[in-house]
Amino acid sequence: CAPSDLSSGINAEYGDELKEELNIEKATSNRLESDRMTFERQARELQAKLEEVESVVKAKQGAAIASLQNKISSLEEQLDNESKEKQNLSKNSRRSDRKIKELTLQIEDERRQCEQYKDQMEKANSRMKTLKRQIDQNFDEVSAAN
Repeated sequence: CAPSDLSSGINAEYGDELKEELNIEKATSNRLESDRMTFERQARELQAKLEEVESVVKAKQGAAIASLQNKISSLEEQLDNESKEKQNLSKNSRRSDRKIKELTLQIEDERRQCEQYKDQMEKANSRMKTLKRQIDQNFDEVSAAN
């Protein structure tokens, strides 16, 4: 075997190994590139899903907030109405209390007047009886004198 034959055999064998390694590296590179593209596509899909979920959550939160704000407004209005009603009831109660006091005083005055009228009537009846007796006595005296 000549040295040039040996060297070409080694070069051919080394070249075959390099080609095989190159093919393996190309296959690995292609697989990695394919994996990278798959991961990028999945990342985009997941990002789109995340954005969609976030928008749905924001919409639901917005609707929930709006609903709660409406409920708060409704409760505040109801509280205002009940407060006004309570004020009116208090005012009417005070007015009724004053009227009751006035009527109570009026009734007491009328009772006193009634008692005074009774006393005056009894005095008048007594006076009338006394006068009637005096008249009867005077008639008797006049009749006896005649």
